[in-house]
Amino acid sequence: MVGRSFEIFVTVVIAASLGYGYVSWSSAPHVIHLTFLYGVPVVLVFTAVRVALYRTRHLILTSDRLLVRSGFIRRSMTDLQLSRLTTVSTHQRLCERVIGKGTLEVAVANESDPIVLEDVTRPLQVARAISAAIDSRPGASSSTAVQTRPIAGELIAKLRSLHERGAITDAEFEERSHELRPR
Repeated sequence: MVGRSFEIFVTVVIAASLGYGYVSWSSAPHVIHLTFLYGVPVVLVFTAVRVALYRTRHLILTSDRLLVRSGFIRRSMTDLQLSRLTTVSTHQRLCERVIGKGTLEVAVANESDPIVLEDVTRPLQVARAISAAIDSRPGASSSTAVQTRPIAGELIAKLRSLHERGAITDAEFEERSHELRPR
């Protein structure tokens, strides 16, 4: 139900607009007539394109590859080896969180730009599955990115506080603070 919220919302808005237009067509101002004349086809085309894109993108995760297949008229496929993938991140605006969709960014080794996949259903679960597959490869390092934002400084300060109280050893403090420092 959540994955189809956008399509249901647009259908309800169109049905309500058409019902209102039918009931008040003869007494409606000219602006309403123009709105229906130009607005309804635009909304219908926009919805049809979104539905076609949503229905024609498939992410296939195997033990050694991530396949991205997309296209309705023109088919395309991206074949990514998990050994080349480094990190996976998600982005969701408020409206995307409501409908359960979002954007995935998959960073590829030796590539400057990540691969961006938009309108992914349940992006957090998909990102976790891809990260788990990357991490489960033999000889793989963690796919989780180290935070280099100002938050790292706050965490180092907390580590220093724990170290001064004796809650962690010198070696633990050095190891953890080294992990948090930007590279």
